Formats: sequence, structure tokens, C-alpha cells
Amino acid sequence: MFGSHNKFNSSWVMRIMVVKKLSLLSLLQGSKPGSSVGKSAHVWFALLFMMIWPIVGGSASRQDPNQEKDFQEAVVALKSGYANMAYSLFLHIAEKDDPRAQFLVGRMLEEGQGVVRDPLKAAQWYRRAAQQGHAESQARLGFLYLGGTDVPQDNNEALKWFQTAAQENQHPIAQAYLCSIYAEGTIVPADQKLSLEWCRKAAERGVPAAQTMMGFHHALGKALPMDRAVARQWFELAAKQGYAGAIKALAEMDQGKTPNPEAGLPPAFAPRQPTDDTEKLPDTTPKKWE
Repeated sequence: MFGSHNKFNSSWVMRIMVVKKLSLLSLLQGSKPGSSVGKSAHVWFALLFMMIWPIVGGSASRQDPNQEKDFQEAVVALKSGYANMAYSLFLHIAEKDDPRAQFLVGRMLEEGQGVVRDPLKAAQWYRRAAQQGHAESQARLGFLYLGGTDVPQDNNEALKWFQTAAQENQHPIAQAYLCSIYAEGTIVPADQKLSLEWCRKAAERGVPAAQTMMGFHHALGKALPMDRAVARQWFELAAKQGYAGAIKALAEMDQGKTPNPEAGLPPAFAPRQPTDDTEKLPDTTPKKWE
């Protein structure tokens, strides 16, 4: 840990200088000499950074140059497997109200990467970033409060943050959750029209669960006009991402059958949780609900 938040001691500086020399290739190959972090962790953190920068990179130009330098050094440490060091660096920056660092501190606390796992504290950091308009933090707060596993369940808070992320930041997973929430009618009165609006938006942004739901709606002809050609198009988009429900539906259509939606599809379905690779949705397989 740092002796002071205002300057690094020499051992930390030396470690950062060493980390800077590591190549991205060796990172992705998991071949850094002496690293105790496995290949999967390296790739996870690399994907995390690739997501974070497009979403919040625009705020970087408004940051103090020294703070931005510190952030980049923390990113290098994170991608290179020095999780403990990266957490300390990000924490130092997060305390200066940088939403990028606040999100990463929250994510590392939630996952127990480089620090003892503490979901409650993670939610506090997500909230600080979310209040500054950070979309992924808003979506994660919605997910945490809806699930009620790691933090006390609060459906009102979940709905609030999903709506904020979906409406203000066009966050696709938050849009998918609103689709499910309005279809189920357990948190709010069921509203099929709103559900379909959010489902279409999420599907157009590449969420495979939403694409599959659109396919079933067109295949069954209940909430939307029956159109097997359009249904197939939606199923194919989701199937390209490896989504099991869409793959099964296509197989049934190829056999001349009407696709039989699995439990909860439609009207309700469970999209995958918001995660660090949200910006890579077209190339990402759902991780939780398969």
C-alpha cells in the first residue's frame, strides 16, 4: 500500500517501470515471467480495459495531466497482472472523483481482484461513478439491487438505475433488463408496448437474449405480426453469438416446426448481467443465462 496518496515510494515506481516494458502480446499469451496471475485473468483485464476506454475515455481530456498519467500507469499494472498494485493506484485516482477509476475500484472489489471481495463497498464506488453519468456503473447498480445476492434487494433502486443507464446512456444490457421488467410486471405494472420498445432497442444494439425474444415474437405472431423470415433474421443474429435459445429455434425452423420458446421466452427473459465487455456485445457469448 502507499504511504501517501500524494507520491509513490521508490519500490512502486520501479515496479511500474518494469510493467511498462511488458508487451500486449505477452499479456494475452499469459507468458509474463514470474507472474502469479493466470492467462484467463490477463485476458479478463485486457477486455476490461478495451471496454472502459470507449465508454469513458472522453472524460480523460478534462483530467489533470498527472492524474491521467497515473491512470495509464494503473491500467498497465492491471493488464500486466499486478492486481494489488493496480487496485491501490485506481483507489488513489478514484478518490479524486475520476468515474473510470471509481468503476474499476468497484469492479475489483466486487470480483475480489487485488483486494478482499466486498460487494457492499463495490456498490458504494459504483454509485459515486453512476452519479457522474458512468453508464456501466449505473447498469451494475441495477443488477446488484435487482439480484439482492450481494447487497440488500431494492427493486426501486434497480429500476431507477436501469432506466438511467438505458435512457440517458443507451446502455444495451440495461435496455434488455427493462424489456424483461416490463414484460414480467412484478416490479412495475406489465406494459407490453414498453417491453417491446426496450427489447427492440436492446436487440438492435446486439444483445442476443433480446434478439431471440424478437425472433419468438415474430415467429409466434402474438405481440408482433407473424413473419417467419424476420424471425429467422433475429434468431440468426443471436445464434452467431452462440446464444443457445436462438440456435435451438433455428433448428426447429429448419425442421418445419414453430419455434418453441424456453421458459420465460416470451414474455419474460433474463439477459446476461452487465459486465466489462459490454461494448463488445456482437462478439460476446452470454455468460450467465445459457
